Amino acid sequence: MAKSAKGLYLIQNKTLHKIFNFADMPYQENKDFWLERIGSEIGRKVTGLSKLTLYERREFIESCSKDFGNLMNPYVPPKHRDWQKGDKDAPVKSIVRPIEVPKSKLPLVSKIKAILTDLKRPWGYADSISKQMFQVDFVEHCDIEQLHDVVKALVIHQNRLGRKYEF
Repeated sequence: MAKSAKGLYLIQNKTLHKIFNFADMPYQENKDFWLERIGSEIGRKVTGLSKLTLYERREFIESCSKDFGNLMNPYVPPKHRDWQKGDKDAPVKSIVRPIEVPKSKLPLVSKIKAILTDLKRPWGYADSISKQMFQVDFVEHCDIEQLHDVVKALVIHQNRLGRKYEF
């Protein structure tokens, strides 16, 4: 994870340009289109990517995940949500897991958390499952179908240890 607000910004920047390229509409060539779309998503007029706060960038990336699948979209701590390019860099403390997730993923992420607690395993265990199965670094970045598969893998592991749970 990023260790500073600028680090979060750089991760988001890579993700934004990945979105632009997935759509086959590079930012520099289609700047007006993208700024209008971003503005409509966040509810204000936007004059450039650097004028977006970390939280606005996160919200736009989340809205694009419906169209483009798994996107790296780091959690932005409340203290850093208003940070913009050009602001003084600020350290980001380690993040409490689970990372902030949309409401649609919350039940599955909560189930994963409960299973990890039962197994006395860290979040890194679920991350390694998502990395191995889907090449997704953090389990919270999986889509809903992938989260179901992670839950199944964890339940199978529980059953092997003699605990009987159903999925």
